[in-house]
Amino acid sequence: MTREDPIVIVSAVRTPMGGFLGDFKDVNAATLGAAAVR
Repeated sequence: MTREDPIVIVSAVRTPMGGFLGDFKDVNAATLGAAAVR
């Protein structure tokens, strides 16, 4: 892959959503993002 290669989104997924200071308050953004990529 080179810098000229385009970035393409091939599908979409939903990540868990929670309320402000809810169940996911201690989970960092990278962990939630990794779950979406998997």
